[in-house]
Amino acid sequence: MMAEVVLASPEECRPLFDLMAKVHAIAPWSWMDETQLFGVQDPETSEVGFVSVMGMAGEHYAIGVYQGARGLYGFLHLQDIGPFLEPEDLLNTPQLQASFEDREMLEKHDRDLIKALGLKYRGKNAWPQFRSYRPGYAPWFVEPPEARFLAHALGQVLEVAPRVQQNPDMLELDGDSDYLVRVADKTDTGLRWRDEIMANEPPLPISLEMAVEPGLLEAVSQLPRVSNRVEADFFMLPTMVDNRTERPYFPYALLLVETTSGAVIGMELLSPSPSLEEMWAQVGVVTLRQLRKVGILPAEIRVRDELLYGMLMPFSQSLGFKVKQVRRLPKLDPARASLEGYLGM
Repeated sequence: MMAEVVLASPEECRPLFDLMAKVHAIAPWSWMDETQLFGVQDPETSEVGFVSVMGMAGEHYAIGVYQGARGLYGFLHLQDIGPFLEPEDLLNTPQLQASFEDREMLEKHDRDLIKALGLKYRGKNAWPQFRSYRPGYAPWFVEPPEARFLAHALGQVLEVAPRVQQNPDMLELDGDSDYLVRVADKTDTGLRWRDEIMANEPPLPISLEMAVEPGLLEAVSQLPRVSNRVEADFFMLPTMVDNRTERPYFPYALLLVETTSGAVIGMELLSPSPSLEEMWAQVGVVTLRQLRKVGILPAEIRVRDELLYGMLMPFSQSLGFKVKQVRRLPKLDPARASLEGYLGM
């Protein structure tokens, strides 16, 4: 179970509102494109966040801070997939966002912050909003360390953006993985920021450790073997779970459908808490549990999801079933649509 979330207080957020007023005044999106990234190193953790200035199209004005190598390469992936972007791609990219919204886009907590600080805004795209994105979870209000880092990033937008206006090519460096990063030196009078060129390599591959309970493999190996094919899919349900004390999240569903009848033979909801990685590691095991519950071992399991394919492959040879990755799941998709419709999506 997650610890209760502690959100940044109004006073901890005051610097964010002050800085957003200054960002709005210089309107850096007038000359900076969202792909012109620069880094800001967090003075507290040394993690680098990569800053993107959004709004050149004139529709949505925001400063995004993509956190660490996973955030950076997640951002680059979002740029690559373009119109094929799924909500899950954005939600699972670690980032902080400071944006200007219409009033109706604010939640009660946003309005309470503004009221507590005695601030007033009017008009479209005028109301500051601050959000934290963590993989597996819903966008949420910022916590104190996030508020402090976001304030540093906004402050560096005010420093770097005017320099880019004078020298539009200053962020175009020779190395493909090289970025200009603003680094703070601690002095007696506070932080002194300077430029540093840093190479930022892709994040290390994620290591997933499966935990298979005693007896599961033996039980599945003894199941009656049938010639049936099963379609299986693993996907996020964009229906937020919020108990008001912990960070809200989006559950995931594992769905199994028998291809001859189209009947759902297995379904389980999984939570990304405490981490996406721990949930991913159990997807193959959960599939085996569903097969044990239904009481058959099919000849073939067809999957679309790459993760599910990878997590089933270690079991396929030892248990004697085939795993095939396909583009379409014609029997499963109607069941998935029905589930999503039932959940009000």
